Amino acid sequence: MHPIERIRVKVFKANQSEFAKIARVSQSTISKWENGAFEPSRDHLVNIRDEAIRRDLPLNDAWFFDRTGGIRPEAAA
Repeated sequence: MHPIERIRVKVFKANQSEFAKIARVSQSTISKWENGAFEPSRDHLVNIRDEAIRRDLPLNDAWFFDRTGGIRPEAAA
């Protein structure tokens, strides 16, 4: 699972359309990120991180780069 997809599913518990609003992109862009066709810009990553902070969700910036599945279920519950 791509790190962005893992953050979308495990941390935000959002579908692609909902997550697109958070990142301020289209749903198709989220799909391309998750499939590895494109990478999010720093600004998009900041949007995602800021929304997690606003919602008081657990988020570790390292998760954006971890392709091994490093989000522990209890950390993203």
